[in-house]
Amino acid sequence: MQLELDLGLEVKVKELENLAETKKLRSSILKKLQLHGVDTTDWTCVNRFLENPRIAGKRLYSMDHQEMRDLIKKLGSILTKDADKRKKIESITQQN
Repeated sequence: MQLELDLGLEVKVKELENLAETKKLRSSILKKLQLHGVDTTDWTCVNRFLENPRIAGKRLYSMDHQEMRDLIKKLGSILTKDADKRKKIESITQQN
């Protein structure tokens, strides 16, 4: 009986850890989307952006942890490219 309780407790702890990791990853994705200019208050906008095959190809709630980690890296690259483009535009407008 005690072994069953201990196993049940272990399962609950792992579920809570998994839920915390999921929340952390989703939060990071939403923050990066917001920085990119996606309206994160509107799930239609978020899902439309993420469903693009060049971005993720699926909705946020359909992704597993590894897919979310990969998406975070991809969004980081997109943000870096956005910043580089802004710098180029700023330097061109300052020259004129």
